[in-house]
Formats: sequence, structure tokens, C-alpha cells
Amino acid sequence: MRPLRRTGLAAALLTVTAVLAACSTGTDASTQATTTAPAAPGNAITIGIDLPLSGQSAAPAETMRKGFELTAEEINAAGGVNGTPIALDIQDDAGDPTTGVALVDRFVQNGAVAIAGTYNSPVVLAQSDAVARAEIPQLAFAISSAITKKNNPWVFQTGPTDLGQIDGIVARLQSQGLTKPALLTDTTAFGAGAKPVLEQGLAAAGLTPVLSDTFAVDATDLSAVLLKAKQSGADHVIAWTVGPPYATLAKGAEQVGLGLPIVGTASAADPAVARLAGPAATNIFFQDAVNREKPQVKAVVEKWSAEFGGTVPSDALSAHDILTVIVDGIRAVGPDRAKLRDHLETYRNPDLLSGRIGSVWEYSPTNHVGLVGGNLVWKQYDNGTVRLADGS
Repeated sequence: MRPLRRTGLAAALLTVTAVLAACSTGTDASTQATTTAPAAPGNAITIGIDLPLSGQSAAPAETMRKGFELTAEEINAAGGVNGTPIALDIQDDAGDPTTGVALVDRFVQNGAVAIAGTYNSPVVLAQSDAVARAEIPQLAFAISSAITKKNNPWVFQTGPTDLGQIDGIVARLQSQGLTKPALLTDTTAFGAGAKPVLEQGLAAAGLTPVLSDTFAVDATDLSAVLLKAKQSGADHVIAWTVGPPYATLAKGAEQVGLGLPIVGTASAADPAVARLAGPAATNIFFQDAVNREKPQVKAVVEKWSAEFGGTVPSDALSAHDILTVIVDGIRAVGPDRAKLRDHLETYRNPDLLSGRIGSVWEYSPTNHVGLVGGNLVWKQYDNGTVRLADGS
């Protein structure tokens, strides 16, 4: 894997910070991060990037960091935004709400026009009041519908939310005639927060879990909980977690001879799943944000391959879209936070990377979720290889 190039204008203007130490002490984040010298006022438009670069979501966050950086390089190489380059102030919230709140203040003090991030819903929820006070637009890629329910006029979600994904899951279960879910959620805030939403969404569709259990994301063997699922009379498993634990679930399913489809979140698309599980990664179904047959996706995949080699993860493509949405807004109304927020409520783009072919990323005054349910692509693992799921 080659290091990211830093050439020409992009090299001079991309502001990338060192990773914060994981913490939950509430110390001001601006005193914990070290940065390269930011561009002088007027020389660049600063965009704050909030990522959990350490902690349990570090792997997808690192992928998104690369995606943000690569996209910023492309934007600056093409002349920036109306002739002005952009600079990214990339910070690590470590998945900690207190650190995330402090970062909002940091971004505002550094003159950021908008905030992209973060990944973890509890952090976005904790940041909400600070974002509203600062009157700075935030594009969050956390999926909790609790964020939507806060109706913060300054917060926009990329989507689909957990409810949007659940709508897609229910639709697929019904199309496959599956009626007896075994529900497994991880013990992190991500899983714990999703569990009641999942149960509510399933109940609304007349689906009552025959088993509802939890598992630790750092467990090395999940065969015991999967054996319980097998013995529960379930005809499928819904597993709610992030990234690599799906590999542990895959190996556990093989060990106990589960023989049931495992339906996961969009983060099951993480390439680490196939890398860690190998051929055991079979019969895991998930909704992916990206249809790689889109011409615009193929173009970005080619650039990613030239930089890093290998397959571009969906998280990196999502980062491309998020930065594109922000930059499109700045091109339209300039680097004014209030005008940018107002513009986002009119934003509509059918040409972004995320979403199935024909989907549209769209905001309005009453909808701050860019991609609503039904805009994802169903995929599955087959002996360690990802392919489109039957009927998708």
C-alpha cells in the first residue's frame, strides 16, 4: 500500500492533524491535538472532519480519512472552490462524546465553515447543542434515528438511518418469507441504542424475535451465542454491529453449522470481514451504500487503486460524497455557515456515489436525511466473496 501523495496545491493546503489519544476525561480537545500549521485566514476554506480514529470504530474511520483526503486533493487540484482551496482539519474524537463536544468548539475557533462527522451516534447526539449554539452545519454519518428526532436545524445526516436500514431489512425478510428472527446486538452504544429500535421496527411488521441476545465486539469466539440462535427455532439471524465482528460471527456460524442467513448492517461491507473470515464469510446479507456499477463509482475506484491498491471500501466512497455535498454548497453560496445551512435544505443530487442506481441524495426543510430507506443495494458474502444478493 503506497502512502497518500501530497503534491502541488493539495500538499500545501490539506490540514491533517495527529490522532488524539483516546480519552473520556473531558479535557479540551484543542489542547490534546497537534496540527500542521493551518492555512492563513483568507488562503483556504477550512472544513472540520471529526472521526473516531482511535477506539472501536478506528478501522472504518481510517478508511474515511483517506477518502476525505483523496477527495480534497482532487478538489484543490481542480482549482478549489471558486478559486479558493479547501483545508481539512481532521480530528479524532475516539468515540467519546465529551471529546466530540470539545471538537465542535475547536472547529469553530479554527474558522471551519462546516463539520463532517462523526461516525458514532452517541457522539453526534452529545454534540447537538454545541452545534446549534455555534450555528455551524454538521453532516453526520452516524445512523441513529434519535439524531433525526432532535430536529436540530444545523444537523444533517447522510442516511439511511437505522430506521431506514430496518425498513430495508423488513422488506427483504418479507420477500424471502422469513418470519422468525434471532436478534443479536453488540454491547457497545451502537448496538444497545439500536436494539429497541430494531425490536420496534420488527414488531411493527409483525415479526417477533424468537431470541434477543447480545455479544461483545472484541470476543474471539461467538459460537455459543450462534448455537443459541440455531437452537431457538429462528429461520434467520439479524446481527447489529460494526465491521470486523461480522468475521467472528461468520467463523462461529461455520463452527456450529448455523445454516441460517445472517442479516447485518451496511458496515458488514468492511473488507476486513472477508480478510479475517476467508471462505467462512458465507450467507451474510447486508445493505451496501454503493452500487459499484455506477460509472462515477468506477472512476473513483480507479483513483483509489492508484493511490492505495486493493478494493475501495464503501466508507471511503461515503467520505467522497459528504465532502462533495459540502463543497457544492460552498460553491453555490460561499463560505457562510448560515447560508450554507439554508442551501443544504434545498440540496438535491442524483449523481453521488452512494445509493442504488436511480437514487437521489436530497434534503429539505422537513427532511435532513440525504438517503432515505430503500436506496441501498443488497449484497451477500459467498465463500469470502461479495456479490449482489439474489433479487437485488
